[in-house]
Amino acid sequence: MTPSDVKTIADNVSDFIELPDGIARLRKAVLTLAVSGKLVPQDLSEGSAEELCAEIQKERAATGEGSRKRTQKPLPPITDEEVPFEIPKSWKWVRLMEIGKLDTGKTPRTGVTGNYAGDIPFVGPGDVQHGKINSYSKLVTRQGASESKYLYPGDVLMVCIGGTIGKTALVTGTYTFNQQINKITPCLVDSTFLFGVFESGYFQGLVWSKASGGATPLVNLTRWSSCVVPLPPLAEQKRIVAKVEEVMKELDILEAKKKERDAVRTLLTKSAAHDLGTEGKTLFLEHLTELVRTPADVKELEGALLTLAVSGRLVRQDSLEGTAVDLYEEITTECLKAKKTKIGTRKKDALEEISDAQIPYEMPKSWKMARLGDVTVQITDGTHFTPKYIHKGIPFLSIKDISGGSLSFAHTKYISEQEHTDLSKRCNPQKDDILICRIGTLGKAILVDTDRPFSIFVSLGLIKYPTKFILPQYLALVFNSPWLYGQYNEIKAGGSHTNKLNLKEIPKLIIPIPPLAEQKRIVAKVEEVMGLIKHLRQVLV
Repeated sequence: MTPSDVKTIADNVSDFIELPDGIARLRKAVLTLAVSGKLVPQDLSEGSAEELCAEIQKERAATGEGSRKRTQKPLPPITDEEVPFEIPKSWKWVRLMEIGKLDTGKTPRTGVTGNYAGDIPFVGPGDVQHGKINSYSKLVTRQGASESKYLYPGDVLMVCIGGTIGKTALVTGTYTFNQQINKITPCLVDSTFLFGVFESGYFQGLVWSKASGGATPLVNLTRWSSCVVPLPPLAEQKRIVAKVEEVMKELDILEAKKKERDAVRTLLTKSAAHDLGTEGKTLFLEHLTELVRTPADVKELEGALLTLAVSGRLVRQDSLEGTAVDLYEEITTECLKAKKTKIGTRKKDALEEISDAQIPYEMPKSWKMARLGDVTVQITDGTHFTPKYIHKGIPFLSIKDISGGSLSFAHTKYISEQEHTDLSKRCNPQKDDILICRIGTLGKAILVDTDRPFSIFVSLGLIKYPTKFILPQYLALVFNSPWLYGQYNEIKAGGSHTNKLNLKEIPKLIIPIPPLAEQKRIVAKVEEVMGLIKHLRQVLV
């Protein structure tokens, strides 16, 4: 984050507060102001950073820390390209190695008896969380500590390897630490101020830019020590620290209040969403943007919308449209006809009657509840064998190809036309069929919206049904409703690590069937509100 980014936030602070990461952005903005000299005013009576640097050199020379060997090259001057932003004239850009003693940790040998099971904490990257050392991975003895390095109160550390490069902490106790962490013991520099510099966006980006290596990036001590930091006079550092602490406390209070507001808004959204099926639906739609402020609100609203849709509360019933009882008879008749065709030769097991206890909502009298197996022509899955892939041919789809919520051929594999023909004898996906995830994201379903031929893997289930009696778009929203997801959880098998929907369990799913005309009106209303929800999601990203 740069000072110009901070201005954008300042100009729109009320909007930023309501974003999911709004408070976090404000915290970063405070640190950006702090390290760029814009958080507190400068005071000429406090001297200059140039004078402070001279004192630091004297102090380090007196303790032997600042002496440099004859073989060491002089520090390279800081170039204009290295300076990320402008600082006050009383400040100075310096390299990290100029303002303290730097070191990298070390792990005591594990094969040496007596190095471990002592009483001295030994810290690794995983123990550094939220700017603090929150734990320690091991305890070492004094013998083990002699093979390691120490952290003392006032030191500032930074993780220097792997995906957590940049995690930093202000040390408040005495520890030993491993070689995946670099530390600095500041000299005449306020440790809390330096910690704030390390946490700022510019320094985090700078450290990452110095990382080397491939799968496991590394910032060695030499590269870390060359990083440039802004240095104010010591008295101003302390004023900056005091102001940062003051503002951060205010943000803590603001964050707590925001969490309370978000919780209330979520409950209000749940309640208000029910108005979609009542006279209050217009009022709800008018105030939708006020109710929905976070991605969690959006997800909650989507669930509420689909629940209303499949429980008969989204649109009014019309007696002139008939009942689903008659429609159900037509559907089952059509399915029986299909049994005489090749696609329907597989024998279906008898399904249990649906009890009142299995229906979570009071359904409209014109609707009919049905087991999926009674109103479908075919329920099957893709091939259980990995086919031979070729460079170009017929698409072969798996879970990844529907994970985005629609059918995608962007990254699909291909099989030959002959193999597709062979697989299609058992499982032939066609337009308006439903594909459902059997493994992984259980129950995630999409409507096939293309005439393009393709085959599927065993991780996907295929559902065929009489489309002239069940509207494809309606059935798709039923499959993705919270009610169906609740049923998926009840019938899933395989344990917590390999959850799956067994093919024989899918026909037992219970689905609500409204009259066909009402199905169309439900779909139209869902599409209308989903359009608003899509716009809200784009705004909140």
